[in-house]
Amino acid sequence: MRLYFSLLMIFLITACGFKPMYSTSFDSESDYSLSEIRIAHLKSEQSYKLRNYLEDELDPNGVSAEKFFDLSIDVVDSISGLLVQKDSTITTKQHNIIANYNLKENSSGKVIDKGIIKFSVSFSELPSEYATYALDKRTYDNSLQELASTLKKRLIIALVKYQKTLKHENKLS
Repeated sequence: MRLYFSLLMIFLITACGFKPMYSTSFDSESDYSLSEIRIAHLKSEQSYKLRNYLEDELDPNGVSAEKFFDLSIDVVDSISGLLVQKDSTITTKQHNIIANYNLKENSSGKVIDKGIIKFSVSFSELPSEYATYALDKRTYDNSLQELASTLKKRLIIALVKYQKTLKHENKLS
């Protein structure tokens, strides 16, 4: 009886078009469109790390597609004391990361999407200077990874909207 129920559930799930949300398969138009994005020169100090994270997010399978879109990003990072004791000792610091991005179509120069992503991430000041330095760098790297992931989601939405407007314009003409 369990076998029949399991087979019935599998059939019903696949028949309704269910697709795992976090699947890493390469079969959707938005995935292919993401591989068509060229990351322009980044203007931040840690640009190589952000570029690597973005390349991993936008083209995880290493598809060599023609680049139809340009993505430019300007990242500004500042660090400030978040919790300060009475004797002026800083116990917690905060990274404030602001990324301005702009996605353009190469052929027309049309801006498809632009926006700002802001992150504020805090970390503790530790007794050891090296431990604080290592924690600061790890926190910053994690923030850059999260920035790349958030940007990927925004770009997917922008490209899907763009593709829908192109299909709509083609139907009208």
